[in-house]
Parts: sequence; structure tokens; C-alpha cells
Amino acid sequence: MTSSANLFIAYFLWFFLGWTGLHLFYVGRDNHMLIYLTTFGGFSFGWIQDMWRLPSYCEQHTDGTPTNPGVAELEFHKINMKTNPSGPSKWQFGRFMGSLVVSIFYGYVTSSMFDLSFLNDCTYVWCDAAVGYDICSILGIAIGVYTVGNLGLHQGTFRSAVIGALVGFGGYFVFLESGSYFYIFFFSFIFFSRERKWKTIETHLNRPGNGNSYDHAVKSKTSTCRRFCRVLGYLFVFSTVCTSGLYFHAKTTGKYFKRRSEHREWSTVVMVIVIFYDLIPLLMSCIESHLSNKPKQCLLKDFKLKFSRLCHLY
Repeated sequence: MTSSANLFIAYFLWFFLGWTGLHLFYVGRDNHMLIYLTTFGGFSFGWIQDMWRLPSYCEQHTDGTPTNPGVAELEFHKINMKTNPSGPSKWQFGRFMGSLVVSIFYGYVTSSMFDLSFLNDCTYVWCDAAVGYDICSILGIAIGVYTVGNLGLHQGTFRSAVIGALVGFGGYFVFLESGSYFYIFFFSFIFFSRERKWKTIETHLNRPGNGNSYDHAVKSKTSTCRRFCRVLGYLFVFSTVCTSGLYFHAKTTGKYFKRRSEHREWSTVVMVIVIFYDLIPLLMSCIESHLSNKPKQCLLKDFKLKFSRLCHLY
């Protein structure tokens, strides 16, 4: 048994489209690709690192079985699981730095979702915009810690990342200063690392996109099209949050832009949101209906209802 991913194709995708993470999608690392899409190739550092990590990724994309993975990378993982049954090292410099950069970035993105400047008018000492933005950043930082921490052959729980982020939020009250993102990340990473375990060979081989999964019943549940739609769906949510942040916090200069910003048309924003939230699920259902050869009558009726609702709105 050998790797089911072609190393030449993987390097070709890495060289031309590496910042999109398409080479990672090819070797079955969907969550890794999502990080690249939202951070422009891991802020270029991840893209460069993949130059020597890509052979390992291809080797993990195997058609082996849990008892006989057939590749050196997974055989070495089996040895690690036996020699260190408590789990991987809690402090890995590369994973720590990756989690730090991605989590802080995601924290800034989620903290900008809303305009909380009205909290500055509150007379209560702990109620101000800085506290509100820190609370919003908890979700993004926990997502960053969880996503980076589960890359490769490690796995942990999202619950532990959130609990750690909530504990770290207490740093705002201890140090009495805004911008406590590092405290939130630090405790989130500690709590997550305490519960991080080895990913079993069965889980790794049956992950979406592994190719020739030994368990065909599991493999049949996740097609390449559905995997790609899942990544695009997460990317759409991320883009929506970023757009919301730019809308509320981006500054413009000049009398013309100032006058335009004072007369923003909310109907355009609402129309774009409604179209995306209505038509993207409809498009996904079209693809699934086509793949499963189901009758199209219900789909056509749903399309007419959604289209008439859009026409009524505008």
C-alpha cells in the first residue's frame, strides 16, 4: 500500500495556487485549506513551509488499513501512540506560533463584527466598547486554537478551547487594560493542549478526502463536491464577518466619501445577504439532487418561491 496522492500534482498546485491551499485539499486536509484561504496561505509562512512538508502530507494520504497503514509516516505515528499514550507534547513551538498568529487574527475579525462604540456612553465602570470587543474576540480565538490544534494527527475538543478563552478573558479585569487578546489566547491554548490527544489511525483514514478509505461506507458519505461546498460555505461565513467589520470600522477620507458614507443604502446590503443566504443552499441542493438523480419538481418549486420572495423585497 502506498500513498494515493501524486506528489508532482501536489507540488504543481502548491507552486501556482499555494496561497489558496488547493494542494492541501488535494491531499485531504480540508481544514488546513480553510486556514490558508482565510489567512492568504498562512501569511505566506505556511505556504513556504509546505515546500518540505508536502511529501509528508502526500504520504499520509494513503489507502492502507488501521492495522497495516503501509506508509512510514503512519507507522511512525503508531509508535508514537504506544510510547506516548498520554498524547503529543503540550508545547510545540511551531504549533504554538501558528495558533498564536491565526487565533489573534480570527479574534480581531470576530471582534469587529459589530459596532459597539455606543457602550462608551455607559456609566458603569466595566461597561465600555473595549470589553465588548474582547468578548466578541473569544469566539474567533477559540476557533483559531481549535482549528490549528487539530491539524495533522492531533485532536482536541472545541469545548476546552472555549473554556480556556473564557478564563483568559479574566485577564482584562486582572490587568485593567483593553486588548487582552494574548491572555485569551494563552489560556485557550493551555486548556486545549491539556486535552489534546493523538488522532487514531481509523479516524485519520476515514477523514473526508483521504481518497481510498478502507471503510467504504464512511467514504461514500463525503464526496469531493460536498467537501468543496463545505469549504466554500465556511469561507462565505468568514467573508461575511470581514465585510461586516469593514462596514462598521473602515474609515474613509474626503468630502465625497464622507457624504457617501452618510447616505449608505441598507437595501443593497440586505439584498446581497438575502441572495447569498437563499441561493447558495439552493445551488448546493441542485448539486446533491443531480448527483443522487432525484426528481426536480420539488427543487423547481423551491426555486420559484425563493425567486418570488426576492422580487417582492425589491
